[in-house]
Amino acid sequence: MARFLVEYDKKKCIGSGVCEAVCPEFWQVQTDGKAMLKGSKENPTAAGIFELVVEEKDADCNRRAADGCPPGCIKVKNLETGEYENLGRM
Repeated sequence: MARFLVEYDKKKCIGSGVCEAVCPEFWQVQTDGKAMLKGSKENPTAAGIFELVVEEKDADCNRRAADGCPPGCIKVKNLETGEYENLGRM
């Protein structure tokens, strides 16, 4: 079963809420106006970049969040192929 890396650049987030609307299991807009990728960890070598590995069953939801994100601060990467699978503009 394929696994996917969801990458989120919090610095670019404008708090539109599209991610939460299409994928509330993984996304929530916080009181600071920025989204939070639930269960993610900040990349220790890239400040403000949060990452979460998800299974194939959760990839589609996160792809929709990425595709709908106005500033393109969400990306979904197939860990088997190394290819990004959305139109995110991170």
